[in-house]
Amino acid sequence: MFGAKKEAIDGGKLDLGLLSTVTTDVLNWAPQLEKLKKMNKEQLIEFMRKKGDERKDEEFNQVSFAIDADPLQTQFVTADTQLVVGFVEELENRIKDKEVRLEEVGAPSPMVLGTNLTQLEQKKESYDKQIAAMEHGNSEAKARIGRKNEARSKINNDLRSLRSEVKKIQNEISKKLVKSVYAHLEKKQTGPVVRVLEALVGCLRNRDSADEVDVELYLRKQEQLIHKMNNVDAGAIDKHVHDKHFDTVKDVTRHFTDADDDEFKVCSEYVPFLAWTTRFLILVGHAREERLLDKTIISLQETIKTNSQEINHLQTILDNFKKDNISQYLKDDIASDRARLERFKATQDKSVHECQK
Repeated sequence: MFGAKKEAIDGGKLDLGLLSTVTTDVLNWAPQLEKLKKMNKEQLIEFMRKKGDERKDEEFNQVSFAIDADPLQTQFVTADTQLVVGFVEELENRIKDKEVRLEEVGAPSPMVLGTNLTQLEQKKESYDKQIAAMEHGNSEAKARIGRKNEARSKINNDLRSLRSEVKKIQNEISKKLVKSVYAHLEKKQTGPVVRVLEALVGCLRNRDSADEVDVELYLRKQEQLIHKMNNVDAGAIDKHVHDKHFDTVKDVTRHFTDADDDEFKVCSEYVPFLAWTTRFLILVGHAREERLLDKTIISLQETIKTNSQEINHLQTILDNFKKDNISQYLKDDIASDRARLERFKATQDKSVHECQK
């Protein structure tokens, strides 16, 4: 159509009738394009089927009219006879191809069902791949959750054991021992004992440092100190706090355990403070690991949930697509083609008869 328009203009013969027809066709199609943009999947398939039927009817009517118009024009009829034979062969091939597609409910070729349907099939293939990927992801996530739960079970056992140890050590921190260490502080002593007490108070306050006033405040009364120890949440201690104080206890431990150390005589009296701080910091490390495992497990569970919801959504689309669209489209199109085949065969017989006159 547009080629004819260009030819008319390039040849210097401006055919106003042709230009008017082209312009009218374009204007008539503008509303159709707007309608197509608003159509859903089912409406597009129905539109495609309708247009295909109209095209086939137009082809059939053109051939039938040519044959019926003037049977005496043998040359013209013979040409149309060959055209009809071609239509019959094409329809027979189409029907065979569509019957195979119907069995497979596979991807129709563009020559058979049109570009729009092929695009829908490409979406179907994309959805299938997405589902497969998400199912694989869910399988991997479930395996990871299994491993994380095993690790968490072991940590839980370790945490119970550590809490029991901390409690036992805590029972060794008597009023007499607290009074003794407080007296040591009043003498403005420095050294390993004070460093351990600063680490202990730092843990109770979730701070990476504690000054002289903080330490004296916490160790003034044994009941107050034990109350703080009972209520501190190991899982709430920040990592940098844990790391700072753990380095401290590692650095001073030899003064409390090595009898040959110069500080041992003074430090050994206050071993329970070092023991409690050390075991508590180990407890903090396990509690943090437990918390990270819990977060990982929750994240994996959310991934599985999200994937499963998307899989269900896409599977619903695919099920509907297979049952209501492709299969039905093929069945209807095969039935339509069979009806046309019979009509073309009748026309073929008629045209052959006319040629033999």
